[in-house]
Amino acid sequence: MKKTISAFSFVLLSFSISMAQIMSPFQKSFFGVKVGGNFSSYYGSDAKDANAKGRFSYCFGLYNTNRINETVAIEAELLYTDKGAKLSSYDPYYNISHNEEQQLSYLQFPLLLRLYTTEELISPFLEVGPTVAVNTSAKYKGDINGESYSGTLSHVNKTEITFIVGGGFETTKFNCGLRYDFGTSDIRDHVSAKNSTYQLQAGYKL
Repeated sequence: MKKTISAFSFVLLSFSISMAQIMSPFQKSFFGVKVGGNFSSYYGSDAKDANAKGRFSYCFGLYNTNRINETVAIEAELLYTDKGAKLSSYDPYYNISHNEEQQLSYLQFPLLLRLYTTEELISPFLEVGPTVAVNTSAKYKGDINGESYSGTLSHVNKTEITFIVGGGFETTKFNCGLRYDFGTSDIRDHVSAKNSTYQLQAGYKL
């Protein structure tokens, strides 16, 4: 698994740099670090039945931005991101109250097209693109009528494809953005629930 992740990271970064170099001599490349907060939940029929609600978590990682021209760039990222949701139900017949929080952690590899609206000291941008994510852990904790329990989720899909849309602004050293990251496949076998995550991120150019 570690070898697969390392190989994929190298391929993604190489692809980002190569594409930018091929497409334009304008290319300006820089690396950076970013950190942010997540507000994640699930969507889908089973998620709706389980009354899925959002939970706050975090993300952090590295990025490489390659400017193709004044208004277009390709950005490759390697992120550790924490997702999941809070679930709840109540059975009035048996008077059973059930609450559960699920935590799904991923190594995520976004490859984004970034469009700048201006080339100024503060440059607003829009970004869009796919990601591949590898699940690294899947845990849960909860209570039934106040009795606590915890464990590891089974049958979680090891990989997922998600799609990102967002925007933000960039300066000579810093950037900040808000994005929506939504899954295209279910998080578990035979469960209609996909990841849905809002991310607020801040980055620093190295």
